[in-house]
This record gives sequence, structure tokens and C-alpha cells, in this order.
Amino acid sequence: MLLVPASPAALIATPPSARKRRVPNVRAELPARRKLVQPIVLVVWFLLGSCILLCVPAARGDARWGASVPFWLVAAPLIDLAWVTRRALIRRLRAALQRRSLRQQARRCLTARRPEAARSILAKP
Repeated sequence: MLLVPASPAALIATPPSARKRRVPNVRAELPARRKLVQPIVLVVWFLLGSCILLCVPAARGDARWGASVPFWLVAAPLIDLAWVTRRALIRRLRAALQRRSLRQQARRCLTARRPEAARSILAKP
């Protein structure tokens, strides 16, 4: 957050801790529509780059170009997309891991109870 000094007259009368006023973070206040534009552009870039690589063999690179063209057409937008949507990806990954661990715990409980149930059925003739 940027700190901007107050007026010169206020500097004399106020303590040093209150001499700077806070400037609001403009980036945090971006509209939701603008935040969605970046992922859409990156997905379109990736799809067009994939189509170009599939349809134009010369775009796949050779000894002179190496793999720089395929990188910029396919890998770069995927890396950018992962970076732009990292918070949502992390939330989804955590939720999936939590669901998986809950399923494993439920399976352990069921397998632990099954032998007891089988013994009780067999014990009653």
C-alpha cells in the first residue's frame, strides 16, 4: 500500500505515526468483469495456439527455432492461466484432497466393522 505524506502544516502538528495517509489499493477494487477477461483471453490463446500447432507443421519448430514457438503458443498461456487462477485452483485442490481423505476414513471404518458383523452372524446358528 502506498503512503503519501500529508500537507506541510499537518506535519508540524501531528505525531510521526499519523503523518502519512493511506492510499486505497486500486487493484483490489477491479470489477469482476475485468477479472474474468484474463482467463478467457488465455484460454482462447491456448486453443488457437493448439490449432495452429496441429494444422501447421512448420509452427512445431525445427533445429533453428527449437521449441520456442510451441512454448509461446501452448505452454505460456497454460502457465499464465494457472498463475491467474491459482487461488481457485488451490481451493479446488484442497477440497478434493479433503473429500479423498474423508472417503478413506469412511472406508477404514467400514472395513474395521465388517469382521465384527461377520463374526456375529456366524456366531448365531
